[in-house]
Amino acid sequence: MSKRYRIRRVQIAMAAAVAIAAIGIASPSSARGNPETCSYREVRLAQVCRTDSDIRQFLRDPANAGVESYMAIPPVIRGWEPGEEEMVLSLLSGQPQPRPVAAQTSPSRGSIMDRIDRLASGEYDRQVAAERARTPRVNWTATQIRTAARSAVTNRLREPGSAQFRNVRRHVNSLGTTTFCGEVNSQNVYGGMTGFRRFHSSVSDRGEASGRINDEGGLIGTVFEATWERICDGAPGTPTQF
Repeated sequence: MSKRYRIRRVQIAMAAAVAIAAIGIASPSSARGNPETCSYREVRLAQVCRTDSDIRQFLRDPANAGVESYMAIPPVIRGWEPGEEEMVLSLLSGQPQPRPVAAQTSPSRGSIMDRIDRLASGEYDRQVAAERARTPRVNWTATQIRTAARSAVTNRLREPGSAQFRNVRRHVNSLGTTTFCGEVNSQNVYGGMTGFRRFHSSVSDRGEASGRINDEGGLIGTVFEATWERICDGAPGTPTQF
């Protein structure tokens, strides 16, 4: 193991700890549960407290007295939810992680370290590069790119035809990916307007489009904020009609 690899592994491990802390620690509650009797308002947390000795030991630590929900327990303690680990690693690496060959319905505890090793060694970077090389580039016009990006956002709305956009800026990176950042408003289930919410939508040079609206909390909200800070706030961009 080279010195550079060891340093990179430590850096990623530290970043993982920060990311996990950001999504896995809840604010203290005025009515705290009791790990000795496993008395918690959340049914799932109460159940695992009674059945999982590792989680119960974690809850007994005075430093964790403010934990009041199952998802507030760090994933390395409770185990990863399906798809959760990939999202954390995407946040750390700044790019989507390759999907496993076989679906993993119940990820094993501690598997984050193996994934960190792969990130540090560059294995995932090579896989992503190989996947991109197998997908042909598209020669789309600016209008076609904008249309694909807009559809990636409106498809997430209850009433796509009601979408209103403002403050949209266009960003293009060195890989040829175009990202639009702005605000969107649309009708809700009652026919009123939801109010403007931030969104970002990207189209790769392979024609792959994805969009996200800032209307969710938890891990998804954390990933949105990280992407917004890295791309939308990272450069002024070019004002554009969307």
